[in-house]
Order: sequence, then structure tokens, then C-alpha cells
Amino acid sequence: MTTGRWLTAEGAALARQVLRRLADDGDLAGLALPVVEGRPDLRELPGGGLITGDARLAGLDLRRAWLFQALIEHTELTGCRLDGADLSGTVLAGGSVTGCSMTGAKANDLLIADGHWEGVDLTGARANHVTAERTTFVRCTFPRLAKAEFRACSFEECRFTGPVRDCQFLAAPRDVFRDEERAPGDRGAALREFAPGERGDAFRDVEFASDDLRDTEFHGMDFESVRFPESDRLIVIPRAFRAVARRADRRSASRTDEIGREFRRFLSSQSLQRPEKSETAGWAIDRRGLGDIAGFAAETLYVAQNELRAELVDSPPENVVGGP
Repeated sequence: MTTGRWLTAEGAALARQVLRRLADDGDLAGLALPVVEGRPDLRELPGGGLITGDARLAGLDLRRAWLFQALIEHTELTGCRLDGADLSGTVLAGGSVTGCSMTGAKANDLLIADGHWEGVDLTGARANHVTAERTTFVRCTFPRLAKAEFRACSFEECRFTGPVRDCQFLAAPRDVFRDEERAPGDRGAALREFAPGERGDAFRDVEFASDDLRDTEFHGMDFESVRFPESDRLIVIPRAFRAVARRADRRSASRTDEIGREFRRFLSSQSLQRPEKSETAGWAIDRRGLGDIAGFAAETLYVAQNELRAELVDSPPENVVGGP
């Protein structure tokens, strides 16, 4: 089957019927569609600009379909094949995507909002400028990403298979326990900040396969069993980056040259000036974006982290459950 089947008079009429059904409730019963591997054959369907709402699309073969700039709202996609489909500029909002394959899809400028994605394979997809908001991703496989933004999202048992460049993972803004709210000398407060907490914006059992995280930022996201490659290119603080940053800032005070000053400015921009940072959030960065301060930053942050870990082990506060 090729795109040509949709270009005949009969094929074009069938395509219009299919698109009307998809836009309604997704029920394709009664249409003269061939079946491929148990799925209605919608391969290469010309569906650019499709608009659906409150539909259920289940078990469809949409490989190489043209679905660019579609608006798919409050729709359940279950067990569909969208390998090689053109999803450029498509909006998926308020619904779910479960057990679907999107390998090799064109997903540039894809917008995902208020959704639940589970068991979705995006391996090899072209995914530049993807934006996702308030969405949970479970057991999803992500491709190489560039200029993507994930805001108020959570990731569970997911794998990022390629470089993640110039991307942002941002927690929702929230009230934080600020330095000035602490009583002077309240060492217990600093230690409590280094303890694990309950968070919604988090990576849980997530793997980053590549150490190429250039220009990527993690702000306010909890790291729970997050695996990065063993690499000197990365600096990873898996928990309580704000507390580590404050300790590193104090430790660096004796260094008054430009390296020390630039390092403190960097810490401020990454932590102290970020209201979305929770006290349990982790942090990671690619050293290649740090220039001359990379070596000093890695050493100072790891020393600060180890000091706080040792203090928490030696004198755990009463409200701490578990360790760093």
C-alpha cells in the first residue's frame, strides 16, 4: 500500500470518511479498510490538520501518516503504530497515549499538555522544539532531543537514548524554604533540606544513555534512582542541590579571583535565584558549558555534597526518613 491509494477518487472519499470518524469518536466500524497485522490499515493517511476531541483511537496502523498540525484533545490513543508519521506541530492535550510506537516519527514542534503517556517508544524520532507541560511519562523511550522544554512533568522508568541538548526540565514554581526564613545557626534546617521529600516533578528510575547534555538545565526536579553515564563531562548532584549550592558558595568565599567570583554568580543563577527549586531537587550539568570554572565547580560542589552527606549520617534530624 502506498500514498497513491488515497489519491484515487475512491481513496479520497474513504480518507474523508476516516477523518470524520476520527474527529468524532474514533469508531471506524463498517468502513472498507484493509487490516494489517490485526490493525485497520491507515498507513500514509493524509490527515494534516485533523481535529479530534473526546475520541478513542485504539489499535490503528498509522505508520507514515500525515498528521502534521493536528489538534488531538482529550483523546485516548491506545496500541497504535505511528512509526514514521509526520506529527510536526501537532498538539496532544488533555488525553493519554498508551502502548504506542512512534519510532522514526517527525515530532518537531510537538506540543503535549495535561496528558499521561505510558509505554510509548519514540526511538529515532526527530524531536526538536518539543514542549510538554503537566504530563506524566511512564516507561517511555525518548530519542535525541534538542531545544525541548518539559515543564511540571514527571518521568517514571523512562530512558533517554541520545544526546539531550539545549533542553529544559522545569518544575512548577512553588514556595521554598529560603535562607532568610531560617533562624541563625539552624544547622538542623540545612540538614532537613538534604533529606528526601515527596515531589510530583521528578525523575524516578530514569536513565540518560548519553553524556551529551550540553546547554541542558534541570531546575526543581527530584532525582530518584536516576542514572547518568560514568563520565568526567558531567557534574551530577542527585539530591538537595540548593543546600549543596549554599555550602559550595561558602566554601568558595576564600577564592577571590575571577574563577571564584564567576563560580558564585553561576551558583546564584542555578539555585539561589530559582524559585522553583525545591529543597530536595537534584541537578546535573554538562561541564563543557562551564568554561574556565568547570574544574573548580566540580571539585567544590562534590566536596560540599560529601560534607552534607557526612553530617546527615552523623546527626540525622528527627524528621528525616532514609539518607541522601
